[in-house]
Amino acid sequence: MIKEAWPEFLDRKYCTRMSFALSPHSDGLHTFSVITTGVAKVFVNGEEVFHRPQEPILQPESFYFYKAKIERKFSLSLAKDQRVKIDVHSWAADADVLGCVEGTVFQGSSLRFMEYFDIPKAIHDASIIASEADVAIVFVGNTNEIESEGYDRETMDLTKDQYLLISAVAAQNPKSIVVNFSGSPVTVNPFIDHVPVFLQSWFAGQECGNSVAKVLTGVVNPCGKLPMSWPRKNEDNPAFNNFPCDDNDVLRYEENLRVGYRFYDAQDTPSPQFPFGYGLSYTTFELFSFKITSAEFGEPNQTKVTLACEAGNTGSRAGKTVIQIYVSYNGATTGAHHPRPPKELKSFRKIHLELGERRWTDFVLDKYAFSFFDPQEGQWKLQEGPYTVHASFSSAEKPLPVELNVPKSHYWKGI
Repeated sequence: MIKEAWPEFLDRKYCTRMSFALSPHSDGLHTFSVITTGVAKVFVNGEEVFHRPQEPILQPESFYFYKAKIERKFSLSLAKDQRVKIDVHSWAADADVLGCVEGTVFQGSSLRFMEYFDIPKAIHDASIIASEADVAIVFVGNTNEIESEGYDRETMDLTKDQYLLISAVAAQNPKSIVVNFSGSPVTVNPFIDHVPVFLQSWFAGQECGNSVAKVLTGVVNPCGKLPMSWPRKNEDNPAFNNFPCDDNDVLRYEENLRVGYRFYDAQDTPSPQFPFGYGLSYTTFELFSFKITSAEFGEPNQTKVTLACEAGNTGSRAGKTVIQIYVSYNGATTGAHHPRPPKELKSFRKIHLELGERRWTDFVLDKYAFSFFDPQEGQWKLQEGPYTVHASFSSAEKPLPVELNVPKSHYWKGI
């Protein structure tokens, strides 16, 4: 790959050749793929087997972020332990194509190889093993070819074979666990009602195996909470109707304030698969009391509301949970601003509770909790009127409410 600085020794109309030997470990139709910003040809034992023409449309980061967009695959039948010589010839991107790109194109080429794998047989074998096991664990998810920085996924779905694998294993073992690795939500509708455990592990690091094992075996009590609302399907996303960009590369943010949990709180929207703040534990928690301990209103910087929430561990072991504090404006909407969402998160705190422990936790709300930006005035407005403050464990959980009133409006700037 040629990234930032162009090498002084390399002509703009360069060509490259990669050569190596390959010996498959199995018989079958093996898969190769060519990723290149220019023309490429693949030779096996000196015979051309694939020609990759020039991609007509490139982006500056095509070879860096958008490899999946310019990847072209082909299949080749090879015998087990048959040694073959592979050559890949590639050329610089066409000058006319480069001329249509705003910015510098990261040029490059690569060849990928995926050995033949009998997926139906592997799924069948997995189901047999699952039927003989006390507990079955199925690991699924995305890779950086499907989900990474610099580009957007086209679907929330996992690959078809992964759903088939989950279904086959769950059909043979009622104690099947699905562990998913992805950086954002995936569609879980095909299996979520058929397995007792679903563990979202995100994109884990080098201690991934140890971490997952400790959670599944109960050495560690999980306490993670969702940092977003998890949609049931792609069409349930608040930005779905405005995405991707139109033909003029214009992206419209017509959802305005209706994003995340604020979108799903509206009456005319679908319910999420899992709400913002959701996350299970090996113990249970309950909110018992919520109250205002003091409220001061004056100038914006003098606004201070102190709250106290009593939470308890009602389960069988120590654990952590998160208390969320939401604020709802109950007055009539005035001015040029958009109507306020049903509620907005203004504070949260993770707490540790021993088995059977009940404890009060304090929260402090300032001017930000009762303000919105007024575009007509070009300032923030501390809005007078009635408010409800809620305490809950997630955006969808039944809250404990308290009422208060802001006596006077104030405009303010800066922080």
